[in-house]
Amino acid sequence: MEAKFIPYTKQSYTEVETVMRSIEHLDYMNKRRTVRDFSSKPIPKQVIGNIIMATSTAPSGAHKQP
Repeated sequence: MEAKFIPYTKQSYTEVETVMRSIEHLDYMNKRRTVRDFSSKPIPKQVIGNIIMATSTAPSGAHKQP
């Protein structure tokens, strides 16, 4: 599957929106938990492939993923 180019669109927020979004994000991040429980349920290969493709979109220095 070839990734499509998506042009950058700048998003701007008012100061109030920025504060509210930061509060919501902090609240969300504070709810994260580490789970060390593994399922024996099989995972379709397509799901694993999609996960790998998603990780390859993460930004890196000079946009040069190893």
